[in-house]
Amino acid sequence: MKKTLLIIALSGAVQLMGQSPFDEIYLRLETSEIARLDSVTLSKDTKQDSVEGFRQLFFIHGLGGNGSAWSRVVEACMESTDPDFPARNCEAVPVDYDTYTNSSLKLAAQGTLWQIRQHTLMNLSLFDSLKPSQSILIGHSQGGLVGRTLIHKSLHDQPANYGPDFGGFINVAGPLGGAAILNNRDMILDMASHACGKFLKAELADRKVVNWIFKKLVGDDFIASGCESMGESILPLFFQKYFDPITEHYKVGAPFLDSLKKDANHEAYRDLPKITFYCVEPRDRIFWRTLSWMAKDPNGPGFFEANHDFGFYEENMAGMYLRYQASLQESLDRINYLHDTQSGWGWILGLNIALMLNVKRHAEKADAMRDIVEWFDGVHSEWEAVIGTSEYVWVLDTCYICTDCTSGKRRYCKEEGCCAELGCARSAHSVLAGYRTRIYENDGVVTAPSASDLPYQTWKPVRVYPNEHVNTLHKGSSHMQVRN
Repeated sequence: MKKTLLIIALSGAVQLMGQSPFDEIYLRLETSEIARLDSVTLSKDTKQDSVEGFRQLFFIHGLGGNGSAWSRVVEACMESTDPDFPARNCEAVPVDYDTYTNSSLKLAAQGTLWQIRQHTLMNLSLFDSLKPSQSILIGHSQGGLVGRTLIHKSLHDQPANYGPDFGGFINVAGPLGGAAILNNRDMILDMASHACGKFLKAELADRKVVNWIFKKLVGDDFIASGCESMGESILPLFFQKYFDPITEHYKVGAPFLDSLKKDANHEAYRDLPKITFYCVEPRDRIFWRTLSWMAKDPNGPGFFEANHDFGFYEENMAGMYLRYQASLQESLDRINYLHDTQSGWGWILGLNIALMLNVKRHAEKADAMRDIVEWFDGVHSEWEAVIGTSEYVWVLDTCYICTDCTSGKRRYCKEEGCCAELGCARSAHSVLAGYRTRIYENDGVVTAPSASDLPYQTWKPVRVYPNEHVNTLHKGSSHMQVRN
């Protein structure tokens, strides 16, 4: 039931903005572009350089989690758990701030700082000579915002030119530029009722007797009101963490994000070692890949297994999709057969009425199956819009228009001289203006530009995309699993 609720809740559709009159021509040339940041790629095979000196690493968890979310990474840092990843000369400390999520990022950062100081005081005998430069903050997802806020507070709460309390900051898939999914969360819940109706109508339409009884007793209005009630009452409880007050501070356009960026005016901030990691999921079935880690424990897989996220679709949804497709085709075939029968025997009044009623019943079933099949086909692009990974950009481009001398038909191409293959053709040069869809790489929740929005980074953003060039379903890394 929990998985079904998740499927329905995350199925909200997004209506994209209208296209210009030039789009029909322009989109024949190129429908979209994939925007990739200037970054470096990290994988399991990346060479591990040794670092002199002891380090203290403070790991900060993400939305709805706790310190245990970093347990495998903490273990890997302090012990030799994998031959390709030697233990570090460090103490790794997971930090909890979940009791502060009903406040703000500043209070969550303050609570995190109290825990860090308490831990340090309890270990004075071990860390009496520890310098701030030897303490590193590492935050995942919302924890990246908390860690970034800690740096912000240390710059502004200390005496002038004192500098931050820490020697470095690492953001792991934290939406430093804002999380569009938070801006669209009400829309997700609003549209959940529509998806709910599609699933219920498809299931009822596939069961003749149950469907007839249901319509006689309660009717279609019951589906609409029931799904609307679920979207307004039940699902907000299920996604309660996404409505915590702390999330208001890192929606796209939140004023607090601007105050963080102003830290670039401080020399101490500019000199602080800092870097961002963002992960990439393939666009292929991005919705199901993301949903997989929302429906099961993301802390389960072992080291370097962050890309094993396709089982959920294969085990739970693939069979359902194929059943709906087959049922749609069956209904369409049945309608054609009934029409053929009607054309031959329709002159018999009673038989004609029976055939018409039968056609109507199968047409209703076909409509229900078509709706759910189209939902399956379109849910991935809709999810990309929900998380803010796609946008329209206005572009100008060159086009050559070839007109066939005989038929008068026109074709469009981008290469000069492409009309020659038509034989007799007149060509014309034109500049097209229109919208192009730009798709940003993302992890199913946070876009690469947002996760990398850290001014004065010490190094280029690090792109985490396991098995990118391998022909396998186990590619990429989800937002929830990038820690591993």
